[in-house]
Amino acid sequence: MKLGQHLPTPPIILVNPHFPVSAAWCYRHLKAEEISKANVEDLSCLITAATQKNYAALGKLIHNDLAAANFQKFPLLQIIRDFLLEQGASGVEISGSGPTIFAVAPNFAALPRMVTACREKFPDCLIFCTQPDNE
Repeated sequence: MKLGQHLPTPPIILVNPHFPVSAAWCYRHLKAEEISKANVEDLSCLITAATQKNYAALGKLIHNDLAAANFQKFPLLQIIRDFLLEQGASGVEISGSGPTIFAVAPNFAALPRMVTACREKFPDCLIFCTQPDNE
């Protein structure tokens, strides 16, 4: 990937359960043993997967050290995560300090079905998805 080149937009679904999570709370509950040791090779694999539109690999590479505390305190987030995986997401993670969940879909064709399923299962959540780049 060349400097200044942008990564293609991946097929992502976002599910916001409509309640706040304090970033300060999240960081206070981050346990040292849960902090991953990411390295340049991990980032390189993530960029390669995104560039090659290998969404199965991309989903397996996403990670957020702040997720564990959210999943423990808010069972709904784990329920949403499990549901998205059942719907075929290749990876599901919490965005930032939460509570929004994002999932990498296998492809853009799967997004409408996944959005509909989530809206039926979680009608009180805000649900969005990405659109493919115009190529």
